Amino acid sequence: MIGAALKSFAIDGYQHASTDAMVRDAGISKGLLFHYFETKLGLYSFVYDYAVRVVGINISTNVSKQERNFFQLAEQMERAWADAMQQFPYIRLFLASASCENYPEAAAAILEARNHYEESQQEIADRADLSIFKPGVDADRIRLMIRYTAEGLLRQHLHDGTFVPSDFYREMKDYLKMLQLLASK
Repeated sequence: MIGAALKSFAIDGYQHASTDAMVRDAGISKGLLFHYFETKLGLYSFVYDYAVRVVGINISTNVSKQERNFFQLAEQMERAWADAMQQFPYIRLFLASASCENYPEAAAAILEARNHYEESQQEIADRADLSIFKPGVDADRIRLMIRYTAEGLLRQHLHDGTFVPSDFYREMKDYLKMLQLLASK
């Protein structure tokens, strides 16, 4: 059920996500869905909290608290994402979609959890040593390049039906190495 909800919310956003598609993908009845989650909003809020916990657990096991190297941190984060996507392939896209959710009720329902999640992500980013970059290289733009590359690559693999988390991780490592060569002193 969680996987089906993550997929539907990731692809269509809260407002357009179909509970009919979710129950069809999960192989359960709509009555059962609403027995556990009284409303679509309740499901969305639960799935968001669950996704943040899953990603948090994977970060805590894959990202060293002592690591300061920008690209090593990025690689460790990609490992954490790949591990989370082993069970829930759409988890990354869901959290990316939720970060810009603009349907008022949905945005309000996850606001506190979203702020906490984004702060924890920022704490990891703030640990990175930025002195490795060539003059004129903007670390925030490099982070966005990594994010956009990962999300685009993930969408392509999911759309093509070729998504394998370990292959995705290896491909992201290659992109990180390329960025490191271009951006580092």
